[in-house]
Amino acid sequence: MAPHVYYLVANFIAIVFTSVLNFVLNDIWTFGRAKLLPASKSQEKPSDDAQ
Repeated sequence: MAPHVYYLVANFIAIVFTSVLNFVLNDIWTFGRAKLLPASKSQEKPSDDAQ
């Protein structure tokens, strides 16, 4: 950050950024990449023709 940024503002920005990054990384780690990647063929429901 620039040296002229007030330290409380810089601290607030750092806290918000770190909190959001922590949430996103924890969400990816906990629930996997299933939300980020398209559904694979193994996860699709079988069609009615398979009976």
